[in-house]
Amino acid sequence: MDIQQAINVALFERFEQEGIAFAYPTQTVYFANAGNGAGMKE
Repeated sequence: MDIQQAINVALFERFEQEGIAFAYPTQTVYFANAGNGAGMKE
């Protein structure tokens, strides 16, 4: 384990002990007219 990883793990464990949580990055994609067939050619 390198030094940077050891620091990150120690920080994560300490935050966990204090009940501090982090949000994970997420991304939501919305499609216009999704599911209603609008704009689709036959």
